[in-house]
Amino acid sequence: RRMTVRLTRSFPLAWFCCLASCSGWAPCPHGQWLGVSALDPFSQRCPTPAGTLRMNGGGIGEGAETAKGFTEAKKPWQRLNLPVYSISSKSLIEGESRKTMNIATYVSTASLPREGQPPMYTVALFKTSLSYANVKESNRMLLQLLGEEHSKVVELLGKTSGRDKDKLGELTRVHGEAVLDLNGLPYLASSLAVCELNVAQWVDAGDHEIALCTVGATAAEKRGRVLYTDFLREGGILAPL
Repeated sequence: RRMTVRLTRSFPLAWFCCLASCSGWAPCPHGQWLGVSALDPFSQRCPTPAGTLRMNGGGIGEGAETAKGFTEAKKPWQRLNLPVYSISSKSLIEGESRKTMNIATYVSTASLPREGQPPMYTVALFKTSLSYANVKESNRMLLQLLGEEHSKVVELLGKTSGRDKDKLGELTRVHGEAVLDLNGLPYLASSLAVCELNVAQWVDAGDHEIALCTVGATAAEKRGRVLYTDFLREGGILAPL
């Protein structure tokens, strides 16, 4: 199907590119993708609200950036609206369970599934966290894609340590979340999607270490509104950028 659009002074090229991207023709310039699978958070929707389409200083309606606003913009990594995941892990140390969950946003698909080759993800884990210690020992984790209804557990999972608190117990006792098991690792029954990740390679990244993982078993694929970091900022759970 072909479409011809005449670009005029009232329809700048930047606006056209943004509209084309948000129509699913290309990667969305706001950092999101449209139209893939349930395990790919970028397939859900472009999270930029209607009336705030913008690209390189141009924009439509309210929220459009001025030239001054663009020149004063923050670094690229400070502007991203990222999907929110939880990593589930446990230790292999004899006599210890140390099952825990955290919050992760430095997560990305690294390859698409092909015949004889599973898809791959990259996950960056903070080196001082219990989740990092567990995954470093076991080379396994569960990746849980969270929905907006999980914003209530972000502080528990992301701002406390499993070394100091029984996160799984509090999830059920305080928040009423059902916790299920997939190949020995716990996961939230209400997760939008869950996949088992097996670490194939580690890459040092300063205060984080990046795990390059192959996807194993999957579970809990369901519809829902993916939780993004902007949603947490609007709710006061994350500090503004």
